[in-house]
Amino acid sequence: MIIAAANKYNVYKDGELVMEDYVIVDAGHFLRNMYNTLDLLKQAGYELKPVKDRSRGQGFISENGEYFDRADALDIVKASGQQFNPEYELSMGFVEEGLRGLDSSCIRHFPEDINFSDMCNNFLPEKCCMRMEMMGECDCD
Repeated sequence: MIIAAANKYNVYKDGELVMEDYVIVDAGHFLRNMYNTLDLLKQAGYELKPVKDRSRGQGFISENGEYFDRADALDIVKASGQQFNPEYELSMGFVEEGLRGLDSSCIRHFPEDINFSDMCNNFLPEKCCMRMEMMGECDCD
């Protein structure tokens, strides 16, 4: 299951690589938490360069914290049956030529008629239902 937007960087200090494949996570790419983390690292003298993958270091993490580029994340969402809004799929050169990619809006903005209780039946039922029950929206068994 894809759960959050993530950007992947190589981190340098004084021109020397100090950390490879550093992942920063937020609800969407370049939202407040991500910007604050980037700003803090820059203020501390670090230089961050996006990893050169087919979606320019922009991707997502799974429920296990594993990073996937935008194209792989879209494949995972589609193959798993995870709820997502295809209106926000990316194309036209944002990812490698000919590929489509997931945008964070795909997993944040849903049509009003979507049935989220289906998620309880398909993904991590015990965790999902607990969250849905707290919001008063779960009708799982």
